[in-house]
Amino acid sequence: MNKKTLEEVVEFVKQPDIKSAFEKSDFDYIYDMANNRSEFFVNSITLFCLEANINPLKYMDNVPANYCNLNLHFSDPDDPYKKYLENLVIPDNIKAIHKNAFHDCKQIRTLTISEGVETIGDSAFYGCVKLKELYLPSTLTRIGNYAFYAIPTTLLAIEYNGTVEQFKQIQKAPFWWDGFDNITVSCTDGEYVE
Repeated sequence: MNKKTLEEVVEFVKQPDIKSAFEKSDFDYIYDMANNRSEFFVNSITLFCLEANINPLKYMDNVPANYCNLNLHFSDPDDPYKKYLENLVIPDNIKAIHKNAFHDCKQIRTLTISEGVETIGDSAFYGCVKLKELYLPSTLTRIGNYAFYAIPTTLLAIEYNGTVEQFKQIQKAPFWWDGFDNITVSCTDGEYVE
């Protein structure tokens, strides 16, 4: 990242009204810049939002590819970034979670994907080995290949906010999870085993 870009990043995240800054920003440009230049940008925006008690995803309509595929090690147990990832909530304004969005993010323990989310891309949560609770919305229409691959599914509790029949209708790629063991999904009208 060059000095000019770094200065722009710092000025952006230092603005006192982060919500206003997010509403005025072109996220396609911001995340294109972040993915092509530096992980610092994404981490800085996320941290400043969390310090202002704002979910960093609240002002986007999708979770960009490679949004948070970092295997970070946190020494401070009260670190807001660690707490955000441990109990991750994808808000209802998000329509799509793109490829590799949280690939190999070893901090996620509970994942709540809110009503409104329609697609989960390939490898979106691949390798999130500490994931124990997963809440899926009834609005989900597609789960990509390897979306929940390399996760110990025998220890994973999955709740779906719809019926068994609705869950069956979701377009699921052949390897949306590792497929080595059966996976049980608790639906509103019973359990579905795949």
